[in-house]
Amino acid sequence: MVEYSDRTKARRAIDLLGEQPDVLSTVLVSPDDDPTGCWTIEAIVDCYGIPPRMLRPLADYDLVIRDAGPHADHYQLIASVL
Repeated sequence: MVEYSDRTKARRAIDLLGEQPDVLSTVLVSPDDDPTGCWTIEAIVDCYGIPPRMLRPLADYDLVIRDAGPHADHYQLIASVL
């Protein structure tokens, strides 16, 4: 099995999330800018809740959902490589 750096895991998960039609935007946050000190993804999703098909890319690259909830008129997902 190939071992990826935490940054690579987060970037690959972003690439897969970006293929989802409900994902409006994604941002990769560095450990220097994230309060947990981890590579973190912030995604804006145009649906209510996080569909199961969006969970697979996170699980495949060892990301853990830290927060998911309504944010204005969209849903926000925050996941980190722990």
